[in-house]
Amino acid sequence: MAKACSYGPAKVPLRDRRAQLRSSDEAPWIVQNSSPQNWSKVATQVSKPRDAWNQAPWKLIELERINTFDAFPILMPLRSKELLHYFRQVGEAFTVPSEPQPEQQLDDCMSSAVQDPFALRNMLLIAGIHYAWNLGDLQTFEPTFLLHKIQAIRLVNEGLSSPSGGKDYTSCANYIITLSFTECCLGNFRVAEAHLKGLMRFIDAHRADEQDLSSEDTIKRELTDRYLILAYNFVHSLKSRLDDFLTSTAIVENISRDSDPKGLARVLHRWHVQEATGLAFRLKTIRLFPYFFSSAIVTKYPRHVDVSGIISCLTQITQQHDARFAGSEATYDAGSRYELWDSGGPSRLLSAVVNAHLDSISNGSSLSSQANAGFVSSWSGFCVAIGMYLTSVLGIWNQGSPAESSLLHHVLLILKQDLETSWLNFKARSKESQASWIWKWFAGALTIAHVQPNDCDKRFRELSVEFLSLVEHCRGVIRQDSEHWPEVKALLHRVVWPHELPKEREVIKFWNNPMLGSLSS
Repeated sequence: MAKACSYGPAKVPLRDRRAQLRSSDEAPWIVQNSSPQNWSKVATQVSKPRDAWNQAPWKLIELERINTFDAFPILMPLRSKELLHYFRQVGEAFTVPSEPQPEQQLDDCMSSAVQDPFALRNMLLIAGIHYAWNLGDLQTFEPTFLLHKIQAIRLVNEGLSSPSGGKDYTSCANYIITLSFTECCLGNFRVAEAHLKGLMRFIDAHRADEQDLSSEDTIKRELTDRYLILAYNFVHSLKSRLDDFLTSTAIVENISRDSDPKGLARVLHRWHVQEATGLAFRLKTIRLFPYFFSSAIVTKYPRHVDVSGIISCLTQITQQHDARFAGSEATYDAGSRYELWDSGGPSRLLSAVVNAHLDSISNGSSLSSQANAGFVSSWSGFCVAIGMYLTSVLGIWNQGSPAESSLLHHVLLILKQDLETSWLNFKARSKESQASWIWKWFAGALTIAHVQPNDCDKRFRELSVEFLSLVEHCRGVIRQDSEHWPEVKALLHRVVWPHELPKEREVIKFWNNPMLGSLSS
């Protein structure tokens, strides 16, 4: 009798199995169009850049052409590798030929971030924002961007609920800061501010872990503080720009700060294309954001830097502020509000701030031994004071309203520690650096006076008393009597100070008695 034939299940050849998509290469959700928070295409029609500088000449590579032997510390599904390639390649496209660029340092930053799972995911989110601001929307990268955004939120939630959350303090904090950046850049200001508030609760919960930190952890926390300082200034700037745009524009496109983020994103893109500095200037700056969370390339604590370039940008903004007034608040020209933004001054300031950060972590010569190096300061202390000056003195950032109480407490503490540390060798510093010390104190003190008593807690009030007590140091440098206010003002002008200040009388009263004085809202 013939034997019956038996066939087993068909086996797919090994090379064909390798060619099949793995589960990690497929989108784990369906993008819905019903909710603004799901970030469907930011815009279907966007204005195109006006010149070749406004668009990166890069070419999208197909997934099959990417080196299959690339090893990454996180899953890179969908178009993650193409997005990373875009961010790497576009760095050269937005380099201004007249400005020397630390190309080797840029490569080191990219290589370092690619090896760190936390830094890599942050960099992919920043790359998505860069692409959206460059071309108008996320286009084919939207599912990839959403995937990494959701993964970042999941990892943050795990970090918040983990009993050992302090172990990955900086990683979790950096995720939250990047999420705040992304929401702000795509027009969702409420969510961006909610992330910052959540971050402050997280920081407060882990403040006790700051004792006995290793040198490596100290550097990481300094970089995280810097990233936070950059973020809150960025958010407050963009919020005010929108409000000034709505106030000064004759024909408003039926939008407000609370409008659908899609409509706001279209407005943001048009701003960057039309402002004096051009789109490429801001894109070039965003390209450098990974230096704030790629801690592996920073082998020693960041040094002090010459902040003259930042002061130059602040001076231009202050001159624009003075142009808003004609001697009194009654003659304030609300129609000139947006000219400050359209001139590109805040974009230049952002670039100067980021480049100063790079200088502080680079391998160049130290400024600590150069007593006459000009305006020398720590990056963190000076950039905190920038935000306070632009908010409480000029009334530009955050529409002149103080930051949220816990955020303000955190940055004021950073400024206080900077002032106390830099006072130790105050007399050995240049006249410019001494003037910048007093300027920083004054910006912080006026911010304290600007806060309404009902809007701050006991912790902030206690810190305020400690901060204002530093006025005794100022008295040793300049006289405090009211008739000598012009002398004080001249010293502040040595750094940067407005010629037109509607509330100058109240400022003088506060200078006479900072422990009791306050500014009316």
